[in-house]
Amino acid sequence: MNSSRLHLRLQATSSGLQLVAHGRLNAATARQLGQAISLALHRLRARRLSLDLTAVDIIDAAGVAALIRGRVEADRCAVTLTIADPSPGLLNAMRAHARTTHATAGPRGASGAPTARLRSRARLRLPCLRHRHLDPMR
Repeated sequence: MNSSRLHLRLQATSSGLQLVAHGRLNAATARQLGQAISLALHRLRARRLSLDLTAVDIIDAAGVAALIRGRVEADRCAVTLTIADPSPGLLNAMRAHARTTHATAGPRGASGAPTARLRSRARLRLPCLRHRHLDPMR
């Protein structure tokens, strides 16, 4: 297996669909993951989607962002998306991304320092696009 690529396998399990990834999840491969998640949600109409990232050896900010976009897309379609047995490296990258995002994003307070603003889950919910004709390759 070429370690500079991301290899994905989508399979049906008793609890829904499982997307198994091997390799690198970075700026060069993040779009590939997004397309696979979209395929599972829109074409295969998964109700549950599990991401198995135990064999992902490298992840960067673009990879973490792809996971977040996948989670948002799944939420919009009312699909349960889980990450099964994330590796310690993946957890560390996600925590680091969360710390830097909360420190740099959001409105600024009176002192000019960023302040965290959490939106309610209900405001993030949008109607699912599943019933419209979509081109997942876009």
